[in-house]
Amino acid sequence: MARTRYRPKLRLTPQPAKRGTTTGNRDPQKKILIVTEDEKSAPYYLREIRDSFKLTATQVKVSGESGSDPMSVYKHGVKLYEASRKADDPFDALFFVFDRDTHSQYGEALATIDTYSKKRNAPKTVKAITSLPCFEYWFLLHSPHHSRTNPHQASFHATSTKSVCDVAISRLKRVDAATFGRYNKGTKGLTAKLGHTRRRQAQKDAEKVIQQHGGRKGALRKVLCQHHPVDAIHTWSPHTLIHDLLQYMKRVQRRFRKQS
Repeated sequence: MARTRYRPKLRLTPQPAKRGTTTGNRDPQKKILIVTEDEKSAPYYLREIRDSFKLTATQVKVSGESGSDPMSVYKHGVKLYEASRKADDPFDALFFVFDRDTHSQYGEALATIDTYSKKRNAPKTVKAITSLPCFEYWFLLHSPHHSRTNPHQASFHATSTKSVCDVAISRLKRVDAATFGRYNKGTKGLTAKLGHTRRRQAQKDAEKVIQQHGGRKGALRKVLCQHHPVDAIHTWSPHTLIHDLLQYMKRVQRRFRKQS
């Protein structure tokens, strides 16, 4: 009989408090901290998602003041979390959102986050939410044209005049000019413009990419924790884990609805 592949789930049920944390009568998973590498595209989008889920800025804090380097994102996130813990009001979940792009410290940041997640004073949930080549790949998955192809087979190559992320943005504008023709890093209102149906399809396609690489415990998840030379970026298959973060937020929303 074939074995069923184990797929770990994000913890949303009450967990015993880690040593060094203060919980009192606070509800589990009440406060989420999301730290991003830029101040515009990802924070704007994630705050709009938060608002559409009827979650408050207190329940889900989105910070884009860390700088673009993945290690800076990590350090800023830990700093904010430690401040909340010292104030006796710690976050229950911490997400680091950053791109692969051409960051030389990408692999180091992933390894550091993994080590930090095992510390006794860390939040219950700690996760790196990465995108390759960049955050805009998540938007590309919303394109009806792109979803009809095999999204895991797409590739992005830097040119003499464009970075790999610029190439991804150019493709985004080309395949869905009606929605993204004038897109830039400061574009707002995309959550409402894309709608629930397209977001749901993007989530399915994002998960399909993971499955194409062996599932949640398969090859891609292992690759995400390894360091690779920047000049080898074009040999990697694109991916995004933004859908993991959105699914987590959605489940938290449902929990709040049941409690209200």
